[in-house]
Order: sequence, then C-alpha cells, then structure tokens
Amino acid sequence: MDEQDHGYALTGDALSQAAIAAANRSHMPYSKSPSGVALECKDGRIFSGSYAENAAFNPTLPPLQGALILLNLKVMITRISSARFWQKKPMRR
Repeated sequence: MDEQDHGYALTGDALSQAAIAAANRSHMPYSKSPSGVALECKDGRIFSGSYAENAAFNPTLPPLQGALILLNLKVMITRISSARFWQKKPMRR
C-alpha cells in the first residue's frame, strides 16, 4: 500500500493517538471511511492496525485483525481504543 496521511489530529492519550495514527494510515479508496485500532498490553506496549480495503472486499483487512496479527496473539491485552471517521459527502442539489 502507498503511504497515507488523512490529516486527523492526534488527540487524547497515547492509546487514542495510536488509534488515530492508524486511521490516518488507512487505505480505503472505496468506502472513504478511515479507521484504526490500538491495543495496549499489560506491559504498556501498544500495537495498532489500519483498515486496508480491497476492491474484492473479501481480502479486505479490518484494523483489529491487523493489530492482532502484529500482536501475534501472545501478549495479554489490557485496553483497546479505536478511531473511525466518516467522510462527509457533498450535498446534492
């Protein structure tokens, strides 16, 4: 995927900022709905995942699945934060 930055401001605590940063990296040319998730482990490590959309939809990778893959399912999760944004569509006249 190409490098993405959708320009959403990183606000809130570190976990929220990681989720927003992941949403900023989303590849969503069809739905126009960037989303990301961040998982915090007991030891304080944060893993994040971004939405990776595909035209066929069945190989589309949801952000939670991406984060869990990075986490490798071996670490205990203590908190989860997510960020999803809906693009405003132009009004029809």
